[in-house]
Amino acid sequence: SLPGVGARLDGPTQKLYVTAATASLLPAFLNTKADRYADVPFESGTGALVNYDLIDTAVEGQHSTAGLFDLRAFSPWGAVSSGLLARHDSAGRDALGGQPATVRLDTSYVYSDPHSLRRYRLGDFISGGLGWTRPLRFGGARISSDFSMRPDLVTSPQPGLSGSATVPSTVDVLIDGQRVLSRQVSPGPFEVPQLPVVTGANTITLIVTDALGRQQVQTLPFYASSTLLAPGLQTFSVEAGALRRNWGRVSDDYGDAATSASYRRGLSEHLTLEAHGEGAADLFMGGGGLAARVGDLGVVNLAVAGSGGGDREGALVSLGAQHLNRRFSLAASATFADSGFSDLGVLDGTPVP
Repeated sequence: SLPGVGARLDGPTQKLYVTAATASLLPAFLNTKADRYADVPFESGTGALVNYDLIDTAVEGQHSTAGLFDLRAFSPWGAVSSGLLARHDSAGRDALGGQPATVRLDTSYVYSDPHSLRRYRLGDFISGGLGWTRPLRFGGARISSDFSMRPDLVTSPQPGLSGSATVPSTVDVLIDGQRVLSRQVSPGPFEVPQLPVVTGANTITLIVTDALGRQQVQTLPFYASSTLLAPGLQTFSVEAGALRRNWGRVSDDYGDAATSASYRRGLSEHLTLEAHGEGAADLFMGGGGLAARVGDLGVVNLAVAGSGGGDREGALVSLGAQHLNRRFSLAASATFADSGFSDLGVLDGTPVP
């Protein structure tokens, strides 16, 4: 009753002969590397440390000293850190341009969850963003996804190969002339998932060699880009708090309350969608965009955003293209915004270009 499968029983020898079409067989998976991180437990220690960078300068009787400090304590329940910038000049406070001799930098509590690949932050941080937005310094709370906690996780679309061998054979896979896999396979279908290609244009060659030395060769061009997400993969960043101003000059200078959110999702190997929104009192900005792979030529980006609030309304359009290969790289991008467009950076005193 199995489709594509036939059976014959040889009575005298008591042997059962089963004949199956290639499509009815489970493929043999040929991995280019072992999953070294799958069964490794996550570990976290407890302790504290101080990083410091000191510099002392003496020129023509003028003496100045500066220090950059990073204090950190960590445990399985998270990490607390705080930065400090200290300066002293023999000429007195005026030599520092009226700035205080000691300035607090970022103070934050961070909890990282490697199972959900999320980071939770309280305190000072830089907001998430996209290629057409402007990240800003916040004081508040942030939740974001972070794939760096899993070094084995491949986030960009990677090519895969499939084939079939009618007799026991050897499968070799070459990327730009470099062999990345060589395996013995039994008769039947096989698949090679997630080949380790580098960013840019690649040429993948599949060679199947049987016992008599006969070869079947297939060549596949593939373009890889880190700006694309693998199908079904998504990233996000949500933050709320107050905009921090005069960082590195004043310890506690927080402005208007604001929120910001960014989201990206891979729809296919060729297309990744993205969205961003941010707002404060009398200001809202939101938009969406996409990154698309155009065959093996490169990647194009497009985004459109609009803002409103008060008596100001405006729009922004961003577009770009990129091609990378071993011999040369070419990228071009442009962003256009009318005079009424605003984002949170405007509240921080930085006008929109």
